[in-house]
Amino acid sequence: MTREDPLETLLRLLKGFARLRGGVVDILEASGQERFKIHLSSLIRAKREEPTDYMVEDLLAELSRPTQSRRLTKLGIRIVEDRGEVYVEVPTNLLLKLRRETRRRG
Repeated sequence: MTREDPLETLLRLLKGFARLRGGVVDILEASGQERFKIHLSSLIRAKREEPTDYMVEDLLAELSRPTQSRRLTKLGIRIVEDRGEVYVEVPTNLLLKLRRETRRRG
């Protein structure tokens, strides 16, 4: 069995987050905030919306590898640690784009 592309998987999870937390995305848009940190636990909840074979922790470890990290950088996505907690930092405009795609699809 071929493993899912880690970046595509993360983008699907971010779509799930945007669908579940549409109110947060609305606030980000209204406030003009440029970036948003999404906690690991929120991605785990988003996995219910967008199932994947990856464990979220394994996915983030895979995305931290240099080759994958460069792909993230091109989209403005960063995996960051703050006070021992892991987050995915995403440009607000990417979340808005993913939410629009979700609305068109659904």
